[in-house]
Amino acid sequence: DSTTRCQDSTTNVRQHVSRVWPRTSSSRGSHARSRSETFHLPHINSSCTSACSRDAQTVTNPHARSLSAFSGSAAFQPMQNLGHAAMHPMQAAGATKTLMSLLCPLCDDDLPVEIAAIKHNQVHGALLLLKEQAAAAAAAGAVQTELAAATAACRAAICPISCALSLESLARLMWSDDEARDMVASTGGIRTILDIMRLSRGLSSIQTSACLAIMGLVRGDGELCQATQWAVAKAGGVELISEAMESFPSSLMMQLAALLTLVPLTLDNCMMQAYLSRRTVPAVLHTLCTFQEHPAIQCKGLVLLGVMLEGADPLQEAVRQRMVELGVVSRVASALEQMGGHSDDVLWACLFCLAGLARHAPGRRDRNQDGHCQRLSKALSTASEDALAQALAVGLLQRLRSSWEAYHDRVRVRGGEPDEMISGAGRFLFDRLEAAEDRRRTGLFVRRAVCIAALAASAAATVGAVFWLSGSVCSNSTGQEASKGRSTGVLNVLDDGFRARGIPYYQTS
Repeated sequence: DSTTRCQDSTTNVRQHVSRVWPRTSSSRGSHARSRSETFHLPHINSSCTSACSRDAQTVTNPHARSLSAFSGSAAFQPMQNLGHAAMHPMQAAGATKTLMSLLCPLCDDDLPVEIAAIKHNQVHGALLLLKEQAAAAAAAGAVQTELAAATAACRAAICPISCALSLESLARLMWSDDEARDMVASTGGIRTILDIMRLSRGLSSIQTSACLAIMGLVRGDGELCQATQWAVAKAGGVELISEAMESFPSSLMMQLAALLTLVPLTLDNCMMQAYLSRRTVPAVLHTLCTFQEHPAIQCKGLVLLGVMLEGADPLQEAVRQRMVELGVVSRVASALEQMGGHSDDVLWACLFCLAGLARHAPGRRDRNQDGHCQRLSKALSTASEDALAQALAVGLLQRLRSSWEAYHDRVRVRGGEPDEMISGAGRFLFDRLEAAEDRRRTGLFVRRAVCIAALAASAAATVGAVFWLSGSVCSNSTGQEASKGRSTGVLNVLDDGFRARGIPYYQTS
């Protein structure tokens, strides 16, 4: 019976975390007092406004009333001592506080009430650990005289796990919080993150986590993110990211983190787009060639190249010309052939990048510069034509049509509507490529006509010259026949003509 009653009253007993001793007869009350003295349970301060009334402390369940008393076990003693140890500092300070738990005193002085204070402490702790690691690594490297030994000493002084976890924590905290970004930027956190990247060359985990931290710092469209973009670039962050991509060419996570970081660095900033295109395009193309079977790499890499081509500035024409020279068109065609037929994301990335290459950005005339921008745009206006010519040369129009048909088939199977951005980019590219194809065919026809006309003119001139020469030679030969009384063949006539005009004689067999 006692076992059954204990099981029935388990739910009710668990709901009481304060004193639950029953108020009954004098004997049962004395027994309750003995149990209270055995465990030394602290009495709730009478000054506490949230103290329970005597009626609320009474157990009304008859099964719980009839439970036999249990004695304190040895396993409970450490908890009891820990509770007294937690109470001792508060009692020594003379503060009247409510002990809410035997294990942890939950007070406003110990725990922050606002979430912002918790994030502030986490950001501060992560930055402090990174600064200590950077200082220790710099001190270890300064002792060495050779570069290789100094680099090895720096890597040995850095704890990869601690640095990687701190950088990932910063990335999560700054993901969508401008206050955390402002705190990191204002306390020298950008320099600290880049110092860790510089001192930990050869450690892919730290390089990957640092890229994610930079991404959390620069993503967004506010003035703070614009300022952090320039701060990262001035501190050498673009070079460090590019070096990390080149140092770990076979690391999928490293390459993906770098691409994800470079995309927000280039958004809505034409100067940054030109700077990154000069420094990072070769590394991005190498990554696209290495990971041809990974849709995420292909998508992010092609989107990054397309973002660098955004804007209506003559500077973008120079970026477009550089990408055409580096072979971006053939790389897009390869990605479109391999994955454009079964991946909507890769198809959109290919269309986005190709639209940037095929778009002609007219120059903005500046009256103060006397038309310099317009002349520069006119000088560089052949970039888009070169891109279209390369696209037609590698057969991109046929690949685009096959991928376009496969995309619409997938949409019909899913029962949805085509994406407006994919449809718009596709129609734009089809118009540009078909127009370029018409121009190419027209130009080919004109060139062929010109070549035929040139050949005809050359042939006519040759025939005329031959007839003129033969006519003059025939007149001379007629006089010679009257005097000499002999006839000559066609070859002899030509020979006589050459001889008559003082041209060296060549015997024709």
